[in-house]
Amino acid sequence: DAGDHEEVVKLLLRRADSEADGAQAIALRHRAAETAATKLGDKERAISLYAAIFEQDRSDAYAQERLRALYDETEKFETMSTSPPCRARTRACSSS
Repeated sequence: DAGDHEEVVKLLLRRADSEADGAQAIALRHRAAETAATKLGDKERAISLYAAIFEQDRSDAYAQERLRALYDETEKFETMSTSPPCRARTRACSSS
């Protein structure tokens, strides 16, 4: 049920916000983003969550990979080069 998955996303994000361990907080945000994308079908929200993860940890290759895939799926090719994760890596983002 979508309501259950929505609640899972909210709980994961709350846990991430209260998590002292940065790596664990990012892992929880990844789970929330993946749940939003796959269980809720809310790709816009997943993009927002992955962008926030990438802003927090620019070395997070998985977040960047998921952003690219979600941009492709939502046909946001134009946005990709100006989105926060791509500003610092315009060449990497525009070469996909």
